[in-house]
This record gives sequence, C-alpha cells and structure tokens, in this order.
Amino acid sequence: MVSVINTVDTSHEDMIHDAQMDYYGTRLATCSSDRSVKIFDVRNGGQILIADLRGHEGPVWQVAWAHPMYGNILASCSYDRKVIIWKEENGTWEKTHEHSGHDSSVNSVCWAPHDYGLILACGSSDGAISLLTYTGEGQWEVKKINNAHTIGCNAVSWAPAVVPGSLIDQPSGQKPNYIKKFASGGCDNLIKLWREEEDGQWKEEQKLEAHSDWVRDVAWAPSIGLPTSTIASCSQDGRVFIWTCDDASGNMWSPKLLHKFNDVVWHVSWSITANILAVSGGDNKIGSLYVVLAVLDLDRYIAEDGLELSLLPLSGPSVTTIKAMLSSGTICSLLLLSVLWMDVAMTGSSFLSPEHQKAQQRKESKKPPAKLQPRSLEGWLHPEGRGQAEGTEEELEIRFNAPFDVGIKLSGAQYQQHGRALGKFLQDILWEEVKEVPADK
Repeated sequence: MVSVINTVDTSHEDMIHDAQMDYYGTRLATCSSDRSVKIFDVRNGGQILIADLRGHEGPVWQVAWAHPMYGNILASCSYDRKVIIWKEENGTWEKTHEHSGHDSSVNSVCWAPHDYGLILACGSSDGAISLLTYTGEGQWEVKKINNAHTIGCNAVSWAPAVVPGSLIDQPSGQKPNYIKKFASGGCDNLIKLWREEEDGQWKEEQKLEAHSDWVRDVAWAPSIGLPTSTIASCSQDGRVFIWTCDDASGNMWSPKLLHKFNDVVWHVSWSITANILAVSGGDNKIGSLYVVLAVLDLDRYIAEDGLELSLLPLSGPSVTTIKAMLSSGTICSLLLLSVLWMDVAMTGSSFLSPEHQKAQQRKESKKPPAKLQPRSLEGWLHPEGRGQAEGTEEELEIRFNAPFDVGIKLSGAQYQQHGRALGKFLQDILWEEVKEVPADK
C-alpha cells in the first residue's frame, strides 16, 4: 500500500518540475515554471517557507542538494541556459555561483558523492555535459564534454563511491581505488556511462541501448559494495528499464524491462537502500515499484511484489509525500540489509541529525579509548592481529555503530561462510513472498 503522509502547498504560480528533500529530510526544495526556487522547513508535518530564490529568467527544471559536510548548498538549472548554486550563510540564502557556459536549456544537475569533493554535473539541450568542481576561495573549475548526446542531454546521475564487490571481497587493508563515473541519458535514445581518466579527462565507457524514444531520466542505484551495479532508466516511450552489471570490469550491462506505462515517464528515483524505485510519469500519477537487488536473482524477482501498488493522482502546485508499506518478509530482509548499510550510507534520518551525533559523541567518550574502532570510508572491516605468527588464521572484527553498536569477531573462512548464508537466507525469504502473490496480481 502507498498512502499520503503530507502535502505541501508551495504557492508556486505555475507547474512544479522538481522537489527534493535535503540530507536530513527536514527541508524541501521545489522549482517551477514561475522561475522561482523555494525552500521549506517540513519538520513534524509542517511547512514553513524559508527562502524564495529568484535568479533564473526561465522555467527551472531541477534542483539538487549538496552533501551537508560542505554547508547548506543547493544547485538549480533552467531553460535560461544557466546553473545557479545557492548557499545559506547566517540563515540567509544567496547566490554563490552562476554558470552560463551552455548554449541551450540546462535540464539536469547532480552532485557527485561527497567523497570526491564538491563536484556538480550538468546536462544540457546543447548536447554537452559540464562538470563544475569547487577549488576553494569561491572558485569553480569547469570541464566540458561536448557532443555527449545528439540533440541534447536530459539527465545525469553519479555512480556511488563504492567499489563493486568490496563488501564481499576479503579486506586487504588498502584504500580502494575509487574511479569517478556517472550515467547520462539523452535525446538520441541512449544511456551513456562516463569515467574519468588518469589525466582528468572524461571518456565514454559504455553505450546502453534499449529505449525507442528520448531517455528522460537515469538513476544509478546506491550501493554498499555488493557485486552488482544497477541503473534505472525511463523514457518518452513509457518504458522503465533496470540495467544490471555483475562484471568486475563494468563492461557487461543487461537490461530488464520493469514496466511499460501508457504515457511518458519523466523521473525515476531510488530509495537510499536501493530497494524501492519511485517512478513518475505523464499520467499525472506516482507509482512505487519494489525491486530487490543484488542478493537475489533479478530475473526471478522483478516487481511481482510492486506493479499493482496504488497510484497517487497529483494536481495543483503542491508536493505530496508518500509512504510505502512493505510486507513482513521484506521488512525482515531490509532490517538485515540496513545493519550493513547504515554506517556507510549516512542516511538523512533522525538518528543522524546533529542532535544525535552530539549524543553519540558523548556516549562514545565514556568508552575506554582502546576499544573504539575508527570509522573510515574504506569500509567497516578491520583486520586484527596483524602480528600473528605464520600459519595461524587471520581474525576479522566487523563493527556497525549507527545508531547502535554491534560487534562480531570471526575468522576469514567464517566471514565468507556467513556471507553466503545471509545471501541464501534473504533470497529464500523474498522468493517465498513472490510465490505467494495471487495469480491475478
């Protein structure tokens, strides 16, 4: 089931094109054909207008929040060929940078994972993709991929800063070699994957073909380091595809048709744990499609549990927040996955708010320093006993500490064994749910 939990009356004077929650889920940014960007405080089900940002000279297509480690920063793009970066300083929102390097409408903006720094990808109807990198002291470096898509680029989405398979592979203690990647969709009916070379230049890595009309949106799914990489795409042709890649080299992508809608599909968006895909289309409705990834055989379990979910009709200049109700087996599986996910995902929930972080710091300060495990971007697996004698089995300690501490100590062989057992357990639970769905569903 899907139900409405909140509606925000934005008072926009024209059609709303995008609405995005910030990292903590307490602020909502909207943009409209009335040329404005608005920011609301939506805590506790309320709505307080914080800022009404005016700077664009045409319809504003999209907004994107940067990671809060860089401050309260919002990017917007418009038909006026401009990208504006807004920043809150002492409670006041102001324009901090304006990029006007495109020759046509800028249709999409997306911030890179915070691990890479403050980097913004922008896709334009002139066919080019520009990448803005903050270099300090108010300066931005611009790189441009010309002729990225014939006729125009409609969407950009960054790959997560996680090496595929890093969760399952035996930890080596070495820092992963992250490679910047992003996906783009365009009016040439193509999805393209781009990667940054050692010289800093961007190169087309893959070209994915399945859609028969303009690709309207692409969304690279979040990851915790499982072997499978996943991308969702939607198109003017009404189809939504799920692309998966199990190949370590990242060269073998397979499309799976998730659903064929009766009208254009404008946007696709993953939940933070990559188990729910929200789809919005030209039929004036939002549908939530459940897709369980990576630990399951995607071909067996592809939306049997979700294609008949309620569709919410939308009307007027308002934003609707929806709540998806999961079955008990799915909830059990997601709880197990969330323990693995929470520390690296840093989701915008209440227990990662500034208040929780202060409480957590006070709690941890009371513990003996020798027992604290440092948190790192490389993962949660910390080999212990590096000075063991040869021939003895290496021990691993796995710790998860958001929002509570969980610790496991096991050998390398046990680590692999438990990983396989967990995968089978999740697969069995969710496959049983699929089999229980009535035939008419």
